[in-house]
Amino acid sequence: TRYDPVITCSVDHRRLDDCIDEYDVIMFDFFSTAAVLAIYSNKPVIYFDIGLRTLDTEFLRDLEKRCEIIDIDFSSSWEEQIRSGLSEYEAQTREYSNCMLPRYALCERDEFQIVRAISDIILHQL
Repeated sequence: TRYDPVITCSVDHRRLDDCIDEYDVIMFDFFSTAAVLAIYSNKPVIYFDIGLRTLDTEFLRDLEKRCEIIDIDFSSSWEEQIRSGLSEYEAQTREYSNCMLPRYALCERDEFQIVRAISDIILHQL
């Protein structure tokens, strides 16, 4: 990313799959490899929807079952929206599940290797 914010708290620069077990909750604001890893984990997940991606309607319905989605409107105060969303999240007793997500996975094995996955896709297309 080209955005270089001034961050006044500690930042963990490790890959998420190397440290995910050390965190109680995973938060993200756009879909990336780390976001996918988070939603397939057993950790609670909070997604700040900043409107960067238009998600498929069916996937969005399943995502709502998996994680808390907090919509962020850039024309309003981010801090207020984030605080309000986190307060609502903490106050609820709702349970989330990732049981509906396997149909979105490319890999049927527990261990994922991108080269093997791409090879499998190419070989099955031939």
